[in-house]
Amino acid sequence: MTKNLNKKIGSLIRKLRLEKNLSQMKLAELSKHSTNHIGSIERGEKNISIQTLHSITRVLDISLESFFALIDPADKDTKELTEIYLSLSDEQKTLILQLLKSTQKLNK
Repeated sequence: MTKNLNKKIGSLIRKLRLEKNLSQMKLAELSKHSTNHIGSIERGEKNISIQTLHSITRVLDISLESFFALIDPADKDTKELTEIYLSLSDEQKTLILQLLKSTQKLNK
């Protein structure tokens, strides 16, 4: 179970890193970890502490909440919404949030 979770976490970190066009070396430098440590995490060989994960997710510009939603989504729609949201620009995120808030008000 733990090994599978480590692999999921590592794979997601790698995917997000590549989407940001970062090398392992650059991610290691920005998150203040060694390149070897980042590589071991991405391969699922090491347990990752919350502190380490937090420093990595900050560099990857994703909240811990969103990260875990992608690792273990409550349902398929949540994962898809999270993935779409993360791919948007800041301006698009603001517009979507405004749209959702307006829709929610209409339903009250």
